[in-house]
Amino acid sequence: MQRTRRLASMAVVASLAIAGLSACRSDPAVAAYIGDSTISERQVERVWDEARKAFDAETGKQVAAAQAAVDDAKRKVAAGQGTEADVQAADEALAQIPRTLPITRTDVVSALLSRKLFDQVAQRHSVTLPAELAYDRAGAAVGLPASTEYVRLYTQNAVLQYLVSQSITGAATLSDKDLKDVFRRAGEKQAIQPGTTFESFRDGLNPQLAEELKTGVALRDELTSAAEPLHITINPRYRPMEIVTYAYPRQNAPALDLVGAALDDQATLPVLDVS
Repeated sequence: MQRTRRLASMAVVASLAIAGLSACRSDPAVAAYIGDSTISERQVERVWDEARKAFDAETGKQVAAAQAAVDDAKRKVAAGQGTEADVQAADEALAQIPRTLPITRTDVVSALLSRKLFDQVAQRHSVTLPAELAYDRAGAAVGLPASTEYVRLYTQNAVLQYLVSQSITGAATLSDKDLKDVFRRAGEKQAIQPGTTFESFRDGLNPQLAEELKTGVALRDELTSAAEPLHITINPRYRPMEIVTYAYPRQNAPALDLVGAALDDQATLPVLDVS
C-alpha cells in the first residue's frame, strides 16, 4: 500500500513538474526552446523571408529568360526559320521552372534547431566544419540561391551529420525495435511489396543497407542523448519534428526517410506501475 502511494505521489510530482516546464515554454513568439536558449518566430521569419525573396528574384530571371526563348522560337516559326517542335520545347522549359518556394517555415525551424544539436554532438566527437563548403552545390539541390542563410544552415548540417557519422565506431547490432520502425516507415511510403512480413523483411535485409541503417541508428541515438538534457520544446505549429539520420536514395523519387531522431520532450507523462 505504501509503495502504491509513493509511486502515485511520484506521478503527481512528475506531472506537476512537466506542466510547470510546459507553462514556462509556451510563449507564442518562440518557435522552439533548446536548453537556455530559444529560436524566435522573428528569427524563423527572417530566414524564411530572405529565402522567399531570393527565390522569387531568381525565379523571375529564369521565367523572363525562358519566356524570351519561347517568343524567339515563335518569331523563327513565323519567319520560316524554325519549327513548332522548337516552340513546344521552349514552352515545356518555361513550364518546368518551379514557382513554389521549396521550403516551409517548419523546414527553417528544423534547420536552426538541427544546427544547435549538431554543434553539441560535433563537440563530443571533436568534429569541426571544413573551411570551404559547397554552398553552390547544396543550393542547387535545395532549389535556393547559395547566398541564403537557409542554404548555409542546410549545408552545415549535412556536412556535420556526415562527419559525425564517420566518427562513430562500433555501432550496435540493429534491434527488432529499430528494424520494425524502418519497416513501418517504408510501408507507409509504399516502398515494400504488399504482403511482406516483418520477419521476411528483416531476414532478407541487404548487408550494405543494414550497415547504413546501423550508422543512422547510432547517429539517432547520439542526437537523442544530446537533446535529452536540453529539454527541447517546439511550438505546436511545427510538430511533429525529427532529424532524419538515414534516408534511402531512390531514382526519380524523393529519398526514403528510414531513421530519425524525434525532437520535443513535451510528450505525455510516462505511465507508472502503481499495482
